[in-house]
Amino acid sequence: MRRTIVTVLLAAALSSLAACMPHNSLGTGSTACIKAIPVAAAEVHHKGKPEGVRTVRAASVAKRIPEVAPLGKQDVCLVAFSDDFQPGDVTHANVQRAGRYALVCVDSRQRVVVSFVLDRLPLRFRHQV
Repeated sequence: MRRTIVTVLLAAALSSLAACMPHNSLGTGSTACIKAIPVAAAEVHHKGKPEGVRTVRAASVAKRIPEVAPLGKQDVCLVAFSDDFQPGDVTHANVQRAGRYALVCVDSRQRVVVSFVLDRLPLRFRHQV
């Protein structure tokens, strides 16, 4: 009986310690995009408020973003920023224009594939930066 009580108390103590351990709040799907955030911030010259990150399969957005088509099944990270962006604020933007949002696409080797300046984001961003 005493051994059972000790076992239960030990299990409870270990469970409570496990709950106190740090966890990744982004989840496994966006963890790889953590490294893309500084690359994307440099692309917008550290201007703007980060709106979020999203991991997507290149093939799934190739129709909307043809520049990612050669990446095939590779995942890419989309990083969004909000501000009053002006022409020239976003280095690799396809079209240099003014807009409210900058969307930066970063590949798995931490290289900017393409960037856009937009008036609204084309995708929903689940994770705040």
